[in-house]
Amino acid sequence: MARERFAHALMEATSLKVCKSCGSELGDLALFCHVCGASQKQASPKSLPKMPIVSIALLMIGLIVGFGVGSALYVAFQRPATKAASTEQIAFRFDDVGDPYRDSIMPFLRFALDRNMKVALAIIAGDISNQDLVNLIEAGVKKGIFEVAIHGWHHEDLTIPGTDVTFIIQMSINRLQSLFPGASISTLITPYQAVSDDVLNAAHIKGLTYVSGDLDYGEPFDRSDGMKYRPATVGTAWIDYPAGAWHEFDLPSIKADIAFSFQAYGHAMVLFHPQQFQTTRSFDQTKFDLVRDLVMWAQTRMTTMRIDELSTVNLGPKELRVNLLANSALQTIILAKKAANLHTQTNQSTWELAKAEDEFNKGIQYQAFGQHDEAIAHYRSAAKHADMSMQLLRL
Repeated sequence: MARERFAHALMEATSLKVCKSCGSELGDLALFCHVCGASQKQASPKSLPKMPIVSIALLMIGLIVGFGVGSALYVAFQRPATKAASTEQIAFRFDDVGDPYRDSIMPFLRFALDRNMKVALAIIAGDISNQDLVNLIEAGVKKGIFEVAIHGWHHEDLTIPGTDVTFIIQMSINRLQSLFPGASISTLITPYQAVSDDVLNAAHIKGLTYVSGDLDYGEPFDRSDGMKYRPATVGTAWIDYPAGAWHEFDLPSIKADIAFSFQAYGHAMVLFHPQQFQTTRSFDQTKFDLVRDLVMWAQTRMTTMRIDELSTVNLGPKELRVNLLANSALQTIILAKKAANLHTQTNQSTWELAKAEDEFNKGIQYQAFGQHDEAIAHYRSAAKHADMSMQLLRL
């Protein structure tokens, strides 16, 4: 994959040193260790040169985000399966459950039933009526492994001004309760992972306890009124917007991201979509096999949970959590560059990608000075601009 090739090239271009605390390998100019989080000897703000807005390769000199920790933590996960002693909690989230993707959803549900796999199903309430699909979900509900979660009425962006979020949630609750009378509905999984304070407030008003979006809105947290935010922390695929094609990440990279998530939040939430199991809109067994292998690996080593069972959050060191967001932003920028090479760029897509690099560069500088909140804001901005750059490409 592109990010593995990039990491290899970066490691070759940067002489290595080791962390003074844990002995892990670091880039010669690394500012902190991505395994233990220990800071390294740094230049003072006065003497640290300002980094120019340049290519991603130059941006990352001195900051090997995620790749080093991913490799180290992934190696750690090659231990023998010890599920009985494991305290690591992993949740699986399956978005876009509805009739339009039935042919790719059904194999997943059958597999999950066969494996007794706990999974949160993000159901598009207004787009499900197929009885075979309903019956499979109901079977999982009765076994206590399928969590029925709201994913909008017609997959609408709930953050658009003027959207009656409470009405959509109530309609969805009514519909899902009629289809799955044995289900306890307490979770809203937002379409497009778009979240706002108003969305959380509407969910609370309608009696829901959990909202799940992504890390762009925020890290896992509990509000004083009982509302709990549990975002997806690990992705398994990315979408080539102009082509409408989904591409899965490789299994070692996903495992490394899971390990990083455990260190940052005490749990991992892994996101799937039925579209990623398709080739030219038909179910592709080869693509599905990655998910099968990942689930089987996780079930022997970790405690699988539903979203509504993730009652606690154990935040790791802030330095490590900043690294996770930096790694996510970097992945998105690399994917944006890859997509730009596959399609025709527009003036706006080029501007968005340049802005993403600029924001990422600022994040590096703030992180170097220990200003983590500012770094997080810039990393999130970088990811949004990179994603937007992909959406603005043309075939």
